[in-house]
Amino acid sequence: MTNRNKTKKTIFIYATEGFNDRVIIKSDLLQRLKEKVDEIIVFYHDAEDVHYKKQFEDEKIKVIKAEDKKYKEYISRNKLYRILIQLRAYTHNGNYNTYIVDWFRNIFVAQNNWTKENGIKKRLIGYLWHGVSFIIKYSYLIRKTLTWFESKFFVTRPHKKYYKKYNPELVIVSALSGVVYNENFAREAKSFGAKVCTIMGSWDYSVGLGVPGFTPDYVSAWNKEMKNDLITLNDISEKTISINGIPYWDSRYNNDEIMAKDDFFSFYGLDPK
Repeated sequence: MTNRNKTKKTIFIYATEGFNDRVIIKSDLLQRLKEKVDEIIVFYHDAEDVHYKKQFEDEKIKVIKAEDKKYKEYISRNKLYRILIQLRAYTHNGNYNTYIVDWFRNIFVAQNNWTKENGIKKRLIGYLWHGVSFIIKYSYLIRKTLTWFESKFFVTRPHKKYYKKYNPELVIVSALSGVVYNENFAREAKSFGAKVCTIMGSWDYSVGLGVPGFTPDYVSAWNKEMKNDLITLNDISEKTISINGIPYWDSRYNNDEIMAKDDFFSFYGLDPK
C-alpha cells in the first residue's frame, strides 16, 4: 500500500469507449468530480489522440495512455486465467433468473463446437463446461473464491509509476466484469491500496456479464432494479451500492441546457403548425 498524500485529492478514471465514456467522462459527472478533487487522471488507450485530449484536458484533467497492450499480453500468457474469465463470463447466482448468461454460455459452447455433431470428445467437453458452470451457479463460496483467487494471483501493474506519483484516493471503472481490461485496472488499483468505484456503464452490465472479476468498494447503480440485480446475481454487498440514476441523463434536468420549444422551432426554421 502506498503512503497517501493527504494534501492533494486525485482520482483515476479508466476510460474505454461507447457506453462507458458516455456514462462517466462524457456526462455531468466529470464536472461534479472536478469540483470535489484537485486532479483527475483519465487513462485512455489512445491518449495521443489530439481530438480526445482537446475534449477533456484542462487545468484539472490530464489524459494518460492506458497500457491495454500490456494487459492483453499478460492475459495471453496465462491459460488458466483465460479459462477462468470464460467460466465467470457465463455464470451468475443460479438461485435467481440467469437466462441471459445461460443463453450466452450455450452460444459459447456452440461456437467452440463442443456439441454432439462434432464427436464424442468435443461433446464431453461441452458437458464438462456446462457441469462446472452449474456448480459455480449454485455455490456462493465458489463464486466468491473465484473472484478472490483472480484478484490475488492474476494482477499485473503496468501503471505502477502513476500510482506511485499520484497516489489516487479513488479509481473509477465502468463494469464489474466483461468489459475488456476494466477488472485488470481495478485489481491493479486495489493492489496499491486505492478504493475502487464501479459506475455501471450500461443497463445490462448487471445481468449479462457474469461473476465480478474483483470486489468493488463502491458501486453506483442506475435504479432499484439494477441494485437488486447486483445483490442477487452478482453477490455484491448491499452496503456498497448507491442508486444515483443514469449520469448522462442529468443534463436533461438542467434548465440551462434545455432549449425552449419556440426557440427550437425558430432555430431550425420549422413551423409548429
